[in-house]
Amino acid sequence: MVDLLGRAGHLNEAYDLIMAMPCVPDDRIWGSLLGSCRNHGNGKLAELVANHIFKLDPTSIGYRVLLANMFEEFGRLNEFVRVRSEIKDMGLKKLPGCSWIEVNNNIHIFMAGDGSHHQSEDIYTAIENLTLEMKRAGYVPHLASGKSDS
Repeated sequence: MVDLLGRAGHLNEAYDLIMAMPCVPDDRIWGSLLGSCRNHGNGKLAELVANHIFKLDPTSIGYRVLLANMFEEFGRLNEFVRVRSEIKDMGLKKLPGCSWIEVNNNIHIFMAGDGSHHQSEDIYTAIENLTLEMKRAGYVPHLASGKSDS
C-alpha cells in the first residue's frame, strides 16, 4: 500500500500509513516512500523518511546515495555535499551493480563499469545499437525528476 500510495503521489497518506502500522516498519517500507519522494520532488519529506531509515540502519549506503542524488537533482547542493561527506566520513562504499546471464550453460557476470569480459567490446556495441533502436522507436529515458521540492 505504501508503494501504491507513493507512486500515485499520495506521499503524506503513505507516511501516515507507515506511522499507523502495528509493527515496526523496516527500511524497505521506508525506502519505498523515499523513492516516491524522489519521483514526486518532495525533498522535505525525503529527509524525514531518510532519518527513519538511518535510525534503523545507520550504515545504509544505498539510501544515503539516493538522498544525496535527490538533493543534487533539486539543486540543494549544500545538502548534497553534506550527505556525501557523511558517506565518506563513515567510510561507506557502494557496491557496483552486478548482472549475470546464462548462455549455453555458461554463466557470464557483468559488473557496472567493468570491461574485463572477453567480449565486452561486442557487448557494449550491441547495447549501443539497441539504445539507438529504442530511441528511434520513440523511447525517451527518464533520468532525473527535474522537479523542485519547494
